[in-house]
Amino acid sequence: MRGVDGGFALDVPDDEVLRGKLTEVFERHGVVTGTDGFLMLPIPQHVVAGVLVDAIDRVNVGAAFLRDLVRVDG
Repeated sequence: MRGVDGGFALDVPDDEVLRGKLTEVFERHGVVTGTDGFLMLPIPQHVVAGVLVDAIDRVNVGAAFLRDLVRVDG
């Protein structure tokens, strides 16, 4: 998981069983496939003085996402 413009890019394991377990967490948090083909946890943004800024606290969103991920039985 790394911060990028518009949210967090996600690197997921190749293990299909574990990926299946992660699907519910991804759906609950609104993970989407980005234009580059990578999975992304989007952070809503808006324009302030011509610059895109997060509309919500990305640290809190990321922390909640990570808490749910560690609960997945892998």
